[in-house]
Amino acid sequence: MDNNPLTRQRKVYTTPVALVERDRTRFLVAAFGEVGWVRNLRAAGSAQFTRGQRTEASGVIELGTREAAPILKQFLTSYHLVPFIAPYFDVTARSPLADFEWEATRHPVFRIESSKKRCSSTINPYSMRCDRRYAHLNRFGR
Repeated sequence: MDNNPLTRQRKVYTTPVALVERDRTRFLVAAFGEVGWVRNLRAAGSAQFTRGQRTEASGVIELGTREAAPILKQFLTSYHLVPFIAPYFDVTARSPLADFEWEATRHPVFRIESSKKRCSSTINPYSMRCDRRYAHLNRFGR
């Protein structure tokens, strides 16, 4: 019997997340800042990403502010029509890249380390289109 309360009550939570693709690499952007799933993801270092009926377990690596800045800029450019995202940022898609480095301290960006590249719909019509769609992050709560 497991008496550790952190592992005894592992529950799966699903959170919609925004993914960005750049140079055939996927990135997960914490648009709403340092929220619970970000802390859980940092602690676990991996997550399961689900789109439709497909689930993929992947490791994640948090980027530094300099690496995250162009990803955040691309994120705001891609999701500029989503009205509830802009208020969480102090920059706009037209801001200089240096401003995004500061913004990256408030909005973590994770590179998704996957064993399979699934972001090309020409290879598989059911694969995840990462540039302008939502995926779901399944994580284990503690």
